[in-house]
Amino acid sequence: MHNICNFAICSNFGEIQEFLKEADQALQGANVLVNNAGISLHEGNIFNVSLSQYDQQFNTNLKASYFLAQQFIEMYKKELFKEEEND
Repeated sequence: MHNICNFAICSNFGEIQEFLKEADQALQGANVLVNNAGISLHEGNIFNVSLSQYDQQFNTNLKASYFLAQQFIEMYKKELFKEEEND
């Protein structure tokens, strides 16, 4: 069993495809995604949160997880079709 751990900031959407490619190669096929990224920028007082801070938090906590899962599923579907062709 192999594990890959990447603590990169997930809101950089351009890196998602490269991360999945590297994980797939390192694991010789990835079939599980543990999607657990999150930041909080408003400890203590919600009134001090700026629009840019909110956007950064939203992009990391929701948007990145959504698009990482979307691209992982696309990659996984391709792997499944390869396996079915080889059977």
